[in-house]
Amino acid sequence: MNAPPTTSALTRTHSFGLFLAVFAAAAGTQALVALHPQLEAEFGIDAVSARALTAVYTIGYGVAGLALGPLAARFGKARLLRRMLLVFAVANAALFLGPPLPAFYGLRLFSGAAAGVLFASLQVVIADAVPFERRGRALAIVMAGSFVAAILVLWAATRLSRFGVFSVFALIAVCAAAAFALAPRHSIGGDAPARSGAAALTKDRRVIAALCVTALNTLAAFAVIGSFAGHLEQHFAVTSSQKELFFLVLGLSSLPGVGLAAVTSDRFGKRRSVALALSASLVLSPALIFTDSYATFVVCGGLLAACSALRQGPFAALLTQLVESRQRPRLLGWNGFASGIGIAFGQLLGGLAHQHGGFRAAVIVSAFALIGSLALLVQVRVDESPKRVSAAGG
Repeated sequence: MNAPPTTSALTRTHSFGLFLAVFAAAAGTQALVALHPQLEAEFGIDAVSARALTAVYTIGYGVAGLALGPLAARFGKARLLRRMLLVFAVANAALFLGPPLPAFYGLRLFSGAAAGVLFASLQVVIADAVPFERRGRALAIVMAGSFVAAILVLWAATRLSRFGVFSVFALIAVCAAAAFALAPRHSIGGDAPARSGAAALTKDRRVIAALCVTALNTLAAFAVIGSFAGHLEQHFAVTSSQKELFFLVLGLSSLPGVGLAAVTSDRFGKRRSVALALSASLVLSPALIFTDSYATFVVCGGLLAACSALRQGPFAALLTQLVESRQRPRLLGWNGFASGIGIAFGQLLGGLAHQHGGFRAAVIVSAFALIGSLALLVQVRVDESPKRVSAAGG
């Protein structure tokens, strides 16, 4: 097996390209959230069908992860990433043209599948190129693209819709094309992906625990996120501007969390950083229920967003270190599937809880998921001590 790199082999250009790739993939999820009324008018569909255009993207995103291992073994990790970026760019360019509804559904599913593969494969590329001692910082910075997408894409989709309801897809296609041009052309470090060995992963308790942590983390987040708008209207009687401000604060608050993860996680310990972020989220969650002040609610929501951002990069670094480089594509693909499952169940359970018990019930569902994450994180152990590699690479 190849020795791990002693220094990061990713250039700033590579890192920016990977950041754009994360931004584009996350933007695909956010793109249509603000455009449901326009979509209903454009296609003559109801509200449920309009929302399904987002759901079908996340379905493709999650299921495609299961194929990452075999695909990486066939094409190579960096080559697969670049091919999926190209596919994703073309699919979103086609969506920009406004095809008929059946084709639109198909292209959303197809672009979601490409996004799932490219998002997981870029984490593998980073893990191969950056030593574990600095991997938390590298992954936190690159994966901040998802939080930047949360800040910008809803606003951009609304503004660009003045020129056409599908204009936001042109922006996504351009970002994906730029990422294709800047991303690494060849894998840097690491071994050739394994063509088999799935059974061995399923027998590793740490792997199963990590995948469950991913599913529960996303479930916890989406159980509450889907209830924010309704609670703001029902409990605080907010204006549209106040609602927009709340979601803008959520996005902006994630950036300090990313910065803290980049600066401290490799020194403080990646698993400690994740445990601290989960614990803080669990402590802050009740404040969402008991506050009667809109301003306090905004502050609590912002702190929770920062905690979510704090744990993303360090946990991704832990995940990449659970297995040897040959098995990373398979594991990261499975992790994408676990994330998709968490999103789906978070939306479902959070919606049911809110329907029958109000916002309080949705927060309780989220809190139980966070408790489960903390309990399982105990099993996700890797050696975080610095590795010394000889000059000969032995």
